[in-house]
Amino acid sequence: MRFARKGIKTLPGAVINWEETKITGTLPSTSNIGEEDSPRGDYPGGHKWTLKAIETTSIAPDEWGNNRYNVVTTWTADDYPGETGR
Repeated sequence: MRFARKGIKTLPGAVINWEETKITGTLPSTSNIGEEDSPRGDYPGGHKWTLKAIETTSIAPDEWGNNRYNVVTTWTADDYPGETGR
């Protein structure tokens, strides 16, 4: 209740997660984990997104024997746009 009395619309620590899953033949770079970055595709706009994690799993090779990987990329945004809590 004390948050509502202060006009705060989201609780401290509330986050939005956005995940992208794709199958690719190359391993992704992990050099920008923890940095501000925007997801690909139709993600919710108006947020500052941070690249949180990249998980890669090797899967069966394609019909020509090339390596394939299932890649799950996760971004987070700390709060909802326009809600500063003041």
